[in-house]
Amino acid sequence: MPLAQLLEQLKEKVYLGDSVYASFDGFSVVLTTDNGLPSGPSNTIYLEPKVLGAFGDYRDALEKSIEGYITAQAAEKESVQDDEA
Repeated sequence: MPLAQLLEQLKEKVYLGDSVYASFDGFSVVLTTDNGLPSGPSNTIYLEPKVLGAFGDYRDALEKSIEGYITAQAAEKESVQDDEA
């Protein structure tokens, strides 16, 4: 597939959920909100490569924190069960 065709394809909005769409303008990931109504609110956020990388780091740290919390809770529950036995 030629690069120009790929870039055109990436410009198409992809629905992510919760009225959020993503596309690529050739440099930035573009996030837009749209509830589908002509007079509805709409917002646009351009995530440049550096910001997109920072967002990825944030997501990774968030996932790690949540996984750590779940693991700690499971270990605590197992410890309480062992104490009761």
